[in-house]
Amino acid sequence: MKLYYFLALLTLLVEVILAGKYRNSATFFGCPDDCPGQQGPKCERGLPKNGLFAAMPAKFFDKYGYNLCDKGYYIGMVIDPKADGKYKMVKAKIVDQCGRDSCYDDQIDLSTKAFAMVANKKHGVVKMIHAYLKNGKIVEGPFYSGSTLKKFAQKRGVTKNAVLKAFKKAAVELYRSSDVGRKSYPSFK
Repeated sequence: MKLYYFLALLTLLVEVILAGKYRNSATFFGCPDDCPGQQGPKCERGLPKNGLFAAMPAKFFDKYGYNLCDKGYYIGMVIDPKADGKYKMVKAKIVDQCGRDSCYDDQIDLSTKAFAMVANKKHGVVKMIHAYLKNGKIVEGPFYSGSTLKKFAQKRGVTKNAVLKAFKKAAVELYRSSDVGRKSYPSFK
């Protein structure tokens, strides 16, 4: 019986790893490791010169069509303790859609450069609070892992709601600015 449970657990683990699906997280794609992955983005407007772009889950392309291709941005804030990049928040232009079988509805696939702003590529996946914005307004989100957000807030001595409120305000400010991210967290108090 122990062998059965071990094999079942191993099968589940392999499926998660191969599928590349991670709840409430950011992963990465594109050059230099996966150049074909960034070719021919669904938005067909080319990639931004700054290299900061994102592929969002298919669910949102189904809902919004190509409306988020023009002035649509992903803005995320790391809440993962392993995130060791220089930035705490990142802004990336929406240019593509994740494969239907490769992203959860609350997952984002950042360009390699955008991911590297918040975490070393060796981590591969980091937990984030994130939202999609257009014309200075949040149109979807914020998305987050409740348990990770709870630990993040407790470590800072604030409530989850205080973190979410600060994120929303900072996300709108970042959208409206020419900045590519924030090197510090917003004030949670």
